[in-house]
Parts: sequence; C-alpha cells; structure tokens
Amino acid sequence: MKQLMLMRHAKSVREPGGPPDVDRPLNERGLRAAPEMGKRLVERGEVPEHIVSSHARRALHTAQLVADACGIARADIEIVDELYDSTPSVWIKCIHALSTKFDRVLMVGHNPEMSELAQRLSGEGIDELPTAAILRLDYGGPDWSVVGNAKPRDWNLDTPKKKG
Repeated sequence: MKQLMLMRHAKSVREPGGPPDVDRPLNERGLRAAPEMGKRLVERGEVPEHIVSSHARRALHTAQLVADACGIARADIEIVDELYDSTPSVWIKCIHALSTKFDRVLMVGHNPEMSELAQRLSGEGIDELPTAAILRLDYGGPDWSVVGNAKPRDWNLDTPKKKG
C-alpha cells in the first residue's frame, strides 16, 4: 500500500510591502501548528518515510518543523523547485517519480494547487485545504503510478483546528 499525505504550508505572514511571495515566513500561528501536526502523525503511527517540499520559505519551514516533530533529519527533506507556483499535473508527475522504496510520503506545498490536487485525488468535495492541514490518501499497488489514476482506498483530513 502507498500512503500519500498532502500538506498545505502553515499560516504565514502576509503584509503589504513585505518580502516577495517565495520568501514569506511563517507567523506565530504557523510556528505552533506545523509541529503540532507532526506530533499528530507520530501519535497516529503515520510518520512519513520521506518528505518532499516546495523551496518557498513557508513551505520548507513547515516541512522542517514537521520533520523535527517526527524525528526526521531536516537534511533528508527533498526540495523540488517545480512545486512552487505550479499545477496539480506537476504535482502528480512528481508523485509518480517517487521511489517505490517509500510507502508513506508527505508532500508540502501551496494553494491553490494543493486544494485543487486534494479535490482531484480524493473526489470527495474538498473545497480548500486549510493552512497546515494534512490530507492522507491510501492507495493499493506497488508503486506511485496509481495516484491520479485510481480512487484512494481510504482518506482522512486532519486540520489544526480538529481536536483529538
């Protein structure tokens, strides 16, 4: 079974005249939510074997905070520049290229493509992934080519506002 987790980056600073979009940092809420979501992965026994992130500051920092909470070395995060300001098709191409040695992968990115990808893959009317939300999609099959070509066997959406 392959388990894909899609995570929208945690809440970030958005201010007029602030840094360019790619360089926006996480805000206080985001700095709390990202490690909390990583802790939840540990509690559920869903620690990713591999983490892939956009290179944008807020996405990469989200991935790093989740990695820290899961006991994964930050140096092991795969950074894919093409995932910033992309399309769901680019994400699916990246997913299909994942090594078959990984059965559970977390991918961290941005809206609108993360919500569009969640809608496309789940088929369940997910309108928008909130910041720091993690959508887990379970697929059968020996490799990642099934993603986008078959409905997931199961899925779960966890958000920072969910309790327990």
